Amino acid sequence: FRQIQQGINQTDKTFALLLLKTASGVYYVDSVTENFLASGYRDEKTGKSAPDLFKELDGKCVVIKELGTVFSLRADKVKKFLGDLQAIYDREYHKLTGSVGAIHGKAAFSIVACVTPATLRDHQEYMNRIGPRFLTYRPPQLTEEEEEEGLDMGWETSNRKTVLDDLRQLVAEHLSACAKSPVNL
Repeated sequence: FRQIQQGINQTDKTFALLLLKTASGVYYVDSVTENFLASGYRDEKTGKSAPDLFKELDGKCVVIKELGTVFSLRADKVKKFLGDLQAIYDREYHKLTGSVGAIHGKAAFSIVACVTPATLRDHQEYMNRIGPRFLTYRPPQLTEEEEEEGLDMGWETSNRKTVLDDLRQLVAEHLSACAKSPVNL
């Protein structure tokens, strides 16, 4: 685990999420827009509506490599996005659009996403308004020796792909075992 943490701290903030990419029950994306759950878009040529993604996500874990794309939008769009997440957290989603009318349904899913601490701080007020629905994690600081070891591992390219593939497989197997085990409160 410490080697994974060194990789997380030394390569980039998304290293751990990339390990989840192939796990069962994970819906992996690089980034999302503020309307990723249900856009209300209708193709003018075909008349077909865009699919409501939130229904497809039911029971899954959405892994978003970069959430900063949404948090970099205007404040009103960020508030709307967080409001949509709150509705999903409450397991129901109802949205009225001018192009397709009502979009609604029930779904429950978790989201794991990366965002820089500075970006997160900029929107902490809005996140606090919708209550304790977000858990944040920052890896602890490494010692100089751990940083050096992590950099050495990051620059080692001879077997990097094999090591990452093996690590992804181990993470996927572990998550699968966790999902199958009963919850003991």
